[in-house]
Order: sequence, then structure tokens, then C-alpha cells
Amino acid sequence: MNKKRWLMSIGAIAVIAIVISYAFPQMKTTTATSLPSSFSGIVQQEEYNLSFKIGGRIGQMPLEEGQRVKKGDLLGLLEKEEWQAKVDQARAAVTLASANVNKAATGVGMVDQASQAKIDQADAALKVAQDKYDQLSNGARPQQIDQLEAKVSAAESVYNLASDKQKKMSQLYDAGAIPQMQKDETDTAWEKAKAELEAVQKDLELAKEGARQEELSAAKHQVEQLQGVLKEAMSGSKQVQLSEADVQAAKGQLAQAKAKLEEASIYLKYTELRAPVDGVVIRKNVKAGEMISEGFTALTLAEPADKWVTFYVPEDHLQGLAAGKHLTLSIPALQTKTNAVVASVNPAPQFAAQKATNYLKDTDIRSFEVKVHLTEETEQILAGMTAEWQGGIQP
Repeated sequence: MNKKRWLMSIGAIAVIAIVISYAFPQMKTTTATSLPSSFSGIVQQEEYNLSFKIGGRIGQMPLEEGQRVKKGDLLGLLEKEEWQAKVDQARAAVTLASANVNKAATGVGMVDQASQAKIDQADAALKVAQDKYDQLSNGARPQQIDQLEAKVSAAESVYNLASDKQKKMSQLYDAGAIPQMQKDETDTAWEKAKAELEAVQKDLELAKEGARQEELSAAKHQVEQLQGVLKEAMSGSKQVQLSEADVQAAKGQLAQAKAKLEEASIYLKYTELRAPVDGVVIRKNVKAGEMISEGFTALTLAEPADKWVTFYVPEDHLQGLAAGKHLTLSIPALQTKTNAVVASVNPAPQFAAQKATNYLKDTDIRSFEVKVHLTEETEQILAGMTAEWQGGIQP
């Protein structure tokens, strides 16, 4: 009886050993051939979450889900009265600053002209006084007396012309026909002609009479005095430099005002929400009258013409698959096929499609992400539909 049981045990062990020896190779073959030969993925499309760059109250949001838009179309509008007021205020500041620049520049011209007129007048008077002093010092010859008489005659002509012009300009100024600056120029010319006439007349008298010591002293004093006047007149050019500084300051204020106007105009544009591409509104999250914060998604826009599918393909199916290769996809929901092109094959593996088994001496088989762009029938194929690829590549 014991011998029979012993024989039965040995037989059972032998059967088990035979089964195991055949089972493992079969298991390995089954596992190796169980990888899919077709692949499926979900159709996706490019979507844009659109938001305002500033916060505020929605003034207009007329579009509804499903509506098509063109690039640049106005999708929504914030209430913009506050920003419009800031733009108007900044524009007024630019106008005022521009007027200040013109006023400062005009002032520079007037100061420069007045300063130069004083210099010319003082220089002319100094030359006359210096000539007088020289004549008194050296005494007059007959030829000099003749010259002085000619100078007196010429100075009288100049004086008479200046007097006539002054009278006419005074009448025009009283009538409001000319500005103050033009009248002042005429008065200065008349005073200059008068001074020159009186000076040459005095020189002629002195030349005929002969100079006394007190006259020499007086003439010398007059020369020194006019030298001081000329020096003072020349110092007036510093006022021109100060006025130039005022012009530069006014220009700086104008540039600052323009910068504020540009900034306010930019913020005013931020109250508008425009379409970045042609597309379809697929989600609307706000409506007119609601408050919205900066960066909150107001609308989501889809670009239906740009659709793709992502497949995860095992490494032993990647042979011949590369960017630019053309594939044929099936869309079960539409019972149709469509063409596609490989956009990219991600070189980084995503996960193992088959894990290694040590006792079978297997290796991992990893999957790689393959992105495929649809090239036709994109309007009928909707995002979210399933797409299938049988693993073939078009020639």
C-alpha cells in the first residue's frame, strides 16, 4: 500500500515538471505577441483662454458659444469711462506742455534780440566816444574837420529817417497793427541815430574850438563809462542761456506728458478683448454687468482647423515612423477615414508597455509619444472624438 502511494507521488511530480517546462516558454510567447498592432487616441484642438489685461465691469459681451470669429474681432468690452477720462486729461496736459515749450522758445528769441540790440548800441556809443577822445587828445586837422562835417551830414540823414520811421511805427502800434517788439526795435534805432548825431556834432564843435583839459577828462570818463555799459550789455547773454534752460525744462515736461498719454491710451485699449486667431467660441464665463479681475478667463476660443491626436507607440513599432510621414486614421464616430501627418516623435519614453519578467529573461518595452496632425476633414471631426491608427505608414 505504501509502495503504491510512493509511486503515485513520483508520477504526480513528473507531470508537474513537464507542465512547467512547457508553460513558461508559451507564456513568454503569449506576452511578447500580446502588444497592440493598432492604436487609439483622442482628437484635440488648439484652445485659447482669453482674459482682459485689467480688471473692471463688463460693458459688452455679445458673443455666444458656437459663434465663429475672425482674427481681430471685438469679443468683449469693459466699461471704459474712467480710462477715457484719463486719456482726455493726459491729452490736455500734452497740449499745455506743448504751449509752454513754444512760449519758452519765443521768450529766448526776444531776450536774445534785446540783448544783442543793447550790445550793438553800447558798442557804437563807445566807438564814438573813443573817437572823440582821440580827437581831443591829438587835435583836429583841416582834413578831420571836413570828415566830421561829412559825418554830421550823414548822421542827420540817418536821424531824420529814423525819426520818420519811429513816428510811423508809433502810429501803427497805437492802432494795434504791429507787436511791441517791432516798435521797440524802431525806438532803439532812433535812439542810436540820435546819439550818433549828437556825438558827431559835439566832435565837430570840439575840433573847431580845440580841446580844453576838462573836456579831455570828460571825454576819457565817458569812454570808461561806456566800456562799463558794453560789459553790462554783454553779460545779458547769460539771460539767454537761462532762457534756453527753461526751454529744455519745458521740453522735458512735454515728453513726460506724452509718455503719460501713451500709457493712458494703452490702458484704454486694454478694455477691449479681441480674437487672436480665427476660431469658434467654445466657452463663455462672464456676461455684461459682472465684475471681472485681471487675468480671469472670460472666453475660450478654439481653432478648429488645427487638430491633432497623440498616440503612445511601443518602441518595436517605431521603425519608419518620423516627422513628416503620412498616416491614415479612422474616426469610428463618423465611420470615415482621414489623412494625417506625423508632427513629432518625442525622444523621451513615456512608460513601459511591457514590464520585464526576470524568470522569463524579458526586457521592458517602452512607449513613445507620437503627435499626429490631421490634414483634412477637420471641420467634421470634433475635438473629443476617438481616432484609431492601424500602424501603417502611407508610401
